[in-house]
Amino acid sequence: MQIIFATGPEGRYAVLWLIEELAHLNMEFRHNGLLVYLNDDWILEAGLTELPLLSESYVVDAVAHSGEQVCRIRIADVGPVRRVPGIGIFNDDSRTNRSARERVVSILRGFRSSAAFPPIRLVRGRPGYGYPYKLVDGTHRLYCSLAVGFTYVPAAKGFDVDAPPDQEHDAKPLC
Repeated sequence: MQIIFATGPEGRYAVLWLIEELAHLNMEFRHNGLLVYLNDDWILEAGLTELPLLSESYVVDAVAHSGEQVCRIRIADVGPVRRVPGIGIFNDDSRTNRSARERVVSILRGFRSSAAFPPIRLVRGRPGYGYPYKLVDGTHRLYCSLAVGFTYVPAAKGFDVDAPPDQEHDAKPLC
């Protein structure tokens, strides 16, 4: 990156704008062609300047899945989340009134301390989907996992509200 300092009023504003932009850098990473941004301030707030990975996925909460089968699924096998335009991967939760920042920082702190989280929810990808699995719940856990370098996620079978009526109850187990 090259920073050019200019003189005069216009140059002063350009430098101030550049400094402001640099203060809000984001971590960028890809998931199956989807470019994802994670605010660096959130990473720092979570204390993740370094995260020595001791496993390939986060710790699953045994109570949260209450006896359901939980599989270890490669993140690369999960199709990317496609939200409507204007809605980012990391968003606020209106049910809990938690901001995207609060949600992400909580997950990242949990990863740092090896806290247990519920498994993400997946369904099998329909023909033509392009990936073995489709995420139906757990976007923040999936993308925070990817951001810290996990290659697998714990997953349980979910329910696809977008599936055609004849395919909404896939009897095949997830794993």
